Order: sequence, then structure tokens, then C-alpha cells
Amino acid sequence: MSEHDLNDNLVKLVRYSIVSIERGRERVLVCNKCKVFADKMNPCDFQAWIVADYCRRYRVDPATQKFLRVAYRVLGRWPKAPLYYESNQLERLEEIVLAILTTDESRRQIDSSGDGDDDGAGEAEPEAPLIELEPKPDPEPPIEEDDLTRIKGIGPRISDLLKAAGLSSFRQLATIDPNRLKEILAAAGRGYQIIDPTTWPEQARRLSEKKR
Repeated sequence: MSEHDLNDNLVKLVRYSIVSIERGRERVLVCNKCKVFADKMNPCDFQAWIVADYCRRYRVDPATQKFLRVAYRVLGRWPKAPLYYESNQLERLEEIVLAILTTDESRRQIDSSGDGDDDGAGEAEPEAPLIELEPKPDPEPPIEEDDLTRIKGIGPRISDLLKAAGLSSFRQLATIDPNRLKEILAAAGRGYQIIDPTTWPEQARRLSEKKR
């Protein structure tokens, strides 16, 4: 695997430097800094992320941003640690409640069938009303999600931004106004303001039609 390849699901340690190629002011701005991340990312998205983070930290003039370049290489890769979590807790709780109710009903039936010496022993005690569990609601249909990185100009980072804004499918993206897409990108930072999303709805429409 290339030392510049970031398109995997591994934890990556990346060393990078930022240089300015502005004519007459060529210089190194950041040298041999390191970042650890686990996202899949293409080189363009990684460099845009690093430049945007640097410009945000140091309030770089937007006119200067276009001269910034990033050199990097991956120093190491490791598998992600697995996540452990408890699932189906509601179903288990309902099973426990049902088991308790069933046990109580069995005890009442045994008590009512026994002979007693007290007056009125032959009369059956009124049964307490059973508590009925409410039926489980039908599960909500899963949210439709498409691989937005199939659209030219959208990488993993931008895909995450769009999904956070409620755009997770080709069908949704095909109906969105490009100006709204520009607003989403602008809110993510200066590094994303230079990206032109004008063709994304049309690309999404074509991909959506291919799925039918």
C-alpha cells in the first residue's frame, strides 16, 4: 500500500508539512506535524482539511489560501479497536416483565384451586386484571443512504457534511438547489468555499435513475 494512500478503514498516523508557493514568498509554514485519524479519505480531501484547519487556527487571509500546498506520508496503520455494546435491551426487558406476569398468574390459579377451611373458601377470589403489554410499534423504514462519493467532487469528508445536513441519498441530492449546497460547504469552513457543487444535483439524478 502506498505511503500516500488514505482510502482505507485503518487508523493512520500521518506526518505532513504545509508550504506556500506564492511567488517571491515561497516558504515552509508547518513542518513535520502529525495527525491520527481513521476515516477513509482521498488525497484532495485530506489536503483541503489540513489547509482549512491551518487557516482557521491562524486566520489566514483568503487570498493567501490558494497558494498553500500540503506534502504528507503515512507513517503507520493499525486496525480499529472493536466496539462493544448491548443490543435489544427493550426486548429483553419486555421478556422479563412477561415472565413475571406469567408467574403471578400461575400462582393465582394454584391458590384458587386449593380447598380451604375458612368461610367462603368455595368462592373463587376475583382475578386481578392482567396488565397487557402494548404492542411494539412497527419499525420505521430505514433511511435511504447512497454512496455520495460516487459523485465527482464529493469525497468522504464532504459526504459526511451532506449527510449531517439531511442529504444521504441520490434522490435527495438531485432535488436540492446548488445554492443550498454552497451554504452547507461555506458553513464547514473556508477550505470548502472554493468547491463548486453546481453539477452535483444533475449527477445525483443520473445515479438515482440507474438504481430504478
